[in-house]
Amino acid sequence: MPYIGPSETVQESARRTRRLYGRSTSVRPVSAESLGVTAESAAELDTLLASVTLVDPPPSFAIRAMARVEQSRRRMRALRIIRIGLALVVLAAGLAAGTGMLVTALRSADPQIVNGLARILSQLAAIPGAVLLAIRVIVRTLPGHPTALLAAWAAVAILVGGLWIKALAAAQPDGLRIRQRA
Repeated sequence: MPYIGPSETVQESARRTRRLYGRSTSVRPVSAESLGVTAESAAELDTLLASVTLVDPPPSFAIRAMARVEQSRRRMRALRIIRIGLALVVLAAGLAAGTGMLVTALRSADPQIVNGLARILSQLAAIPGAVLLAIRVIVRTLPGHPTALLAAWAAVAILVGGLWIKALAAAQPDGLRIRQRA
């Protein structure tokens, strides 16, 4: 219901409403007679409302409102984490079930395929150990103190991380938005 100002009549308010809605045919004009309002009662109401003073909300209102907004944001973040977790659980369960069905189908077709796949998986699992062994050999053969190598590695990691964040920020339409608390 539109606000009727202290000096505005019901007809003026109806005209303003029609202008706001772009003279839509679904909006019917409101007349004082259809509402049962007479000019005297409207003037009396106008006088009554003009004498009312506005009251500011209590000082703690804004604090409570912002606390509720923050609580709602925390709840939404928690729900998002739960949804992602559930999606990952469902995905993992689907992958496990699909792998089990595939292994069963392959075993019934040709048992040698399952043995070959097991060998490949065990070799893939050995790759991280081999990489760590290679890194250890390289670190021992390089001249210099291991702490200096660790510092160089940390600097490279920070540089790569910064470049990654910059690339992600450039890929987003509005860039990376960092919210500041007021």
